[in-house]
Amino acid sequence: GRDYCCVRYIDDIFFFYNQSPTADHFEAFLRSECEQYKLYLNDTKRSTHTRPFITDLSIGKINISRYVEDLAQRVQDSEGAKRLSSARELNAVRAVVHTARDQMHGLTSFFLAALTNKLHLLKKHKEEDAVTLLSVFVDLAFHWVRIDTRVASVYKLTRFTLTVLEYAEGFSSHHKTQILDLLFAKISGALEASISSQAFVESMNLLISASVMGRRYLFPEGLISRIIDSSKQVHADDIVPHKRLSYFEIVTLLYYIRNYKPYHRAKKEIINDACYILEHCPINAYSESAHLLCDLLSCPYLNKATKNRLLASALVSVTVDKSPTAVNRYRNFGERHSWFFNWNTDDDLTSLLRKKEFMLTY
Repeated sequence: GRDYCCVRYIDDIFFFYNQSPTADHFEAFLRSECEQYKLYLNDTKRSTHTRPFITDLSIGKINISRYVEDLAQRVQDSEGAKRLSSARELNAVRAVVHTARDQMHGLTSFFLAALTNKLHLLKKHKEEDAVTLLSVFVDLAFHWVRIDTRVASVYKLTRFTLTVLEYAEGFSSHHKTQILDLLFAKISGALEASISSQAFVESMNLLISASVMGRRYLFPEGLISRIIDSSKQVHADDIVPHKRLSYFEIVTLLYYIRNYKPYHRAKKEIINDACYILEHCPINAYSESAHLLCDLLSCPYLNKATKNRLLASALVSVTVDKSPTAVNRYRNFGERHSWFFNWNTDDDLTSLLRKKEFMLTY
């Protein structure tokens, strides 16, 4: 209309008006209408702005852009490697964070994307200088995510990590090892922080991030056991309350563990949880069980005996042929197809992460 305009984006409502009484009248009407559906406005997220419009989030992004552009200019300086230090840059980042702490959820992905986009500037430097600069970038990225550990942040961090690994491939063996050691130490620290804060989804995505580093960089068995123990939850849909892993945690852990010998006991515990789900949550009634069975049958890190055991658990509650011949037929069928989880993402992890980021929009 002439006096106001209302725009809704998912669960956020933007109301533009010329006179304050118009806004008061609209808010009273909206509250009344929402209450009829037992819905309520979240007063903690309400904010009022006057023209020209600029929010704290926009100011935060402007400050980040300025900092990253200034960083890029100093990186391109031939003496950049000598002038940059992690301690100095971390202090600068802390200053940016301090002025926009309430908007961290909207700034982390922006900062990590901007930082990732500047990595190409390191190519012009000598290898030794590039390693120094790359170490500063790694310190900045992981410091920010330690402050704001969320699913979206970890996706962006994983893409940053993959880009760093691509650059490290062109380094000599000594310098490549130096970068890999640094990345592994940083991922280990982030993983410890996510476990302490009970950020289970973030822990799983950090494991996927670490998986690309190969068998030389494996977490201690004790850490994996802690992740398993801390991730087990009682699920509301279960008929009998029981602490267990979920579908997502089972497939992610198996993807990381693979057939590495140090994780034999952890793998056994994961399979026990999978069997519990399949036996107590019928595959013809629970989507989680159906997805889990299909993906575990196609898993290249499980042998036939384990898959037969999983099938035996799944078939307890359904009326089908359960003879050994039939079980082999079911297993062979499951192994021939790629179902819901892609076990072969080594060459396409970046694409997979990009799809996950798009999904976050919705």
